Amino acid sequence: MTENAYAGEVTALTYEWRDGGAQHEMRLVPVPGTRGTPYLFGAGPARRPIEIRDFHAATTPVTQALWMRVMGANPSVRLDVRCPVDNVSWDHIHGAGGRGAVRRHAVDWSW
Repeated sequence: MTENAYAGEVTALTYEWRDGGAQHEMRLVPVPGTRGTPYLFGAGPARRPIEIRDFHAATTPVTQALWMRVMGANPSVRLDVRCPVDNVSWDHIHGAGGRGAVRRHAVDWSW
């Protein structure tokens, strides 16, 4: 995982790997949270303030290559490591052997 300058002072995280002779990359850009100015969630009497912490968002879809790197198998119907992964269910991520328990404030890349 490397950090790169992105749009001035903002920092992007980049995860790179080689597989099957091809270079792959996943880039995460920071998204600021509410930083003391809560987002008002809901409507009417149920409306309440919500604080959102800073987080990172991927700039590209999860490719089949990344999915295989993390999960070890490719559930996609149309196989192409450069394409987004498809045919994924909640059970794939959160079931036995899934990696759905991602840290809330940092991505765990220690597989």
